[in-house]
Amino acid sequence: MDKNDIYALATRSIHDYTNRDATSIILKEYALMGMCDILSSLDEMDLLGKHTSMFLLPDFTFSRNDLRYKAGFPYGTIIHIDSKNTPYVPLGFRPNCCGITFVKLNSFDETVIEQKLSNVKKEFRDLYSDDLNRGSHFVGIYADDVSGEKYGLLHGSFNSVKSGVNDIPGLYLDKTNYWDPSIRYYSRQGAKFPYLLGDVALEYYQAYIKHELFTKTMRHTLSKFIFNDSKMIFNETHEGFYDVNTIVLGSYVGRTLFSNPVMLNPNTNLAIVQTEKTIQIGTIPLFVCPHGGGYMINDVVGGSYLSNDAYYKVKYPNNAVMKVDDIRKLIYGYRTDVAKVWTEALGFGKIIKELRPVINYKL
Repeated sequence: MDKNDIYALATRSIHDYTNRDATSIILKEYALMGMCDILSSLDEMDLLGKHTSMFLLPDFTFSRNDLRYKAGFPYGTIIHIDSKNTPYVPLGFRPNCCGITFVKLNSFDETVIEQKLSNVKKEFRDLYSDDLNRGSHFVGIYADDVSGEKYGLLHGSFNSVKSGVNDIPGLYLDKTNYWDPSIRYYSRQGAKFPYLLGDVALEYYQAYIKHELFTKTMRHTLSKFIFNDSKMIFNETHEGFYDVNTIVLGSYVGRTLFSNPVMLNPNTNLAIVQTEKTIQIGTIPLFVCPHGGGYMINDVVGGSYLSNDAYYKVKYPNNAVMKVDDIRKLIYGYRTDVAKVWTEALGFGKIIKELRPVINYKL
């Protein structure tokens, strides 16, 4: 296929479940270019199946991970890859098993929790200093003002997943050379798009599964230490694989109904959303929910990514224009309407509870 055919296919392969805010509109072309690389690399090997697709959710945005951003993988997405039953993994999406552990507290003592947090690095010596406070990672306490119940949330991932742990090879190419002999590349305008194919792609996925189990277990262990007497409610991944063909970047996916917190910001209640309606991903109907708010560029009313010139053209309410080569250079915050967009505007579930943020920690 020529580049025009690939671009047309990418356009048809993207399913837009955003609220069409300015940030989503600006980044749509960026997502298309990332999709073009996936489609082109598969087409080059005659492995392009008819179900390859990208789903943009209401938290659709850019990634603050520099190499993931430069590789063309946006956040708030699900990417399904149909490679005709040949395992294929695009390495630029950089899975790190990030997710949340959400628990109900049987007791709450702020002093005790803060003491536990101060002792975490001493008690868990394998932790990196920023595992619980890097980027958007945090520990939070929430209150149900109707029942009086308190809840704890731990959002994070572990650096050891990137470089390797317990004889499991790492998942980040810049942190390990384990995968180097097997990497293949699709080249576009001088840029290289790395991927794995066949048995080694399956090996990478199996390494991810082990890292995900390690990460979930570690987060659960940390939550028991920090929150002491608590009841597990939700412990899932929003950054990695759903299955060998399906990438999740800022979303939860499952075959059965589930409910999860949708993280926004400390000034907005924590919505607990229950899924009710599926999306057809590949050949399987799956329940889906956004993970959080996603970054939103402040004060803009529109714009676009000019892929041929490799810069963004952003418009402001006073008709001023900003041309910028990296959207992350602009000032941004978090969306606060994602849970309502997903449930009320799009009808994919319902908000079953709203919790008031009490205190968040990034220590």
